[in-house]
Amino acid sequence: MRTIIGLSILIILGYLGAYHFRTFFKKSKVLDQFLNSGFLFILIGVLCGPFGMNLLSVRVIHQLDPFIYLGLGWIGFIVGLQFEMRLLKLVPKRIFFLAQLEGLVSLAVLFGGLWLLLSGLAGVMRSPVFEVWTGVIILSACGAVSSSLAARYYAKTLPKAQKALRPLEYLISLHVFIPVLALLILYSFFHLDQREGEHFSGWVWMVTHGLVGVLLGVMMFYLLKVKMRDNERLLLILGSIIFSSGIAGYLHLSPVVICFIAGIIFANLPGFNSLLMEAVLRRAERPVYFILLILAGSLWDFRSVWVWIFLATYMLIRFVAKGVAFLSVLKLEPSLELKPSYLGGMLAQGPLAIAFVIGYEVVYSSGFLPFIVTAILGGAMLNEILAGQLMLKAFPPQETDEMKRGESAGDIL
Repeated sequence: MRTIIGLSILIILGYLGAYHFRTFFKKSKVLDQFLNSGFLFILIGVLCGPFGMNLLSVRVIHQLDPFIYLGLGWIGFIVGLQFEMRLLKLVPKRIFFLAQLEGLVSLAVLFGGLWLLLSGLAGVMRSPVFEVWTGVIILSACGAVSSSLAARYYAKTLPKAQKALRPLEYLISLHVFIPVLALLILYSFFHLDQREGEHFSGWVWMVTHGLVGVLLGVMMFYLLKVKMRDNERLLLILGSIIFSSGIAGYLHLSPVVICFIAGIIFANLPGFNSLLMEAVLRRAERPVYFILLILAGSLWDFRSVWVWIFLATYMLIRFVAKGVAFLSVLKLEPSLELKPSYLGGMLAQGPLAIAFVIGYEVVYSSGFLPFIVTAILGGAMLNEILAGQLMLKAFPPQETDEMKRGESAGDIL
């Protein structure tokens, strides 16, 4: 009975968040951005979870695993769809390689700092080396991810920022390959079978990720070529993602990586209609994402004061890593006309980092889990606020108002 109640709560909140909360929250810029970022639903998950009202108990959450796998696969698929070669050709190759450099430098600095942090913590907690390695990799992968949400939000709301922030949006959108590669290495070379004494090579699991992703992308493409209504297309896509995510869960692989590969394959097969797919996917994009965020919040154990100290240290390491990476890009390519003050746009983390850590929590058992989940969920919310404040400093409202007056006068003349 409690599972049915929990499922009903998820569906109702996902629907309300996608279609009704927006009209209420649009009255305030801060609240609108908070809703867009999805962090309101993490807080709802915390209230409904085991450490709140216990409407979503640990047992109920485990019985709702299919929804978690659907959400993880959905985010991976949506991100993969963005890498359509037809659109990528419009982006200068140098920007693409600079984006990978930014991701690589961020990952390297994060890895070094987090290795020292978790190694020290492991000495106190007497944690095995396997947990240190997996913890460092997942935290580094999540930290290397940036979300373009803050940059896009301020580009829309502040006219002066539109042109200035376009190169930043490219950098953020394109650097995702490096964090996804780190996640692939985690689930392949630190697969659970190594912990249990099995001897499958990491390369076997890496190839398995690729094969399942490619087969899913090709299968979805040919199934969707048949003439059908949009609702039927959506059901077929959701069913395919659940199927592939279920395979990933059974084999202890990453649904995010598999569906990311599937999305890239699907988007680049001949005859792909991006406008049609966008119209179909838009119907379910927000509800599925919000349900995943509620489940993420319900899994969050934040009761120890030490996890908050760990969060503060993690945020400092990530700030340094993103700063070093961003300044490296500026030094190599001054023609991008980006300023150091635009660093705030790189700090927002967004849904992909949250999907990474939820997938890790579902597969791996570790004494570091409360620290890791708090660092990513709490860090994502705090970084969203920090990113917003830094972006407002980079584009002061006074300058925007003056520019608006100048533009309107120019239009009249």
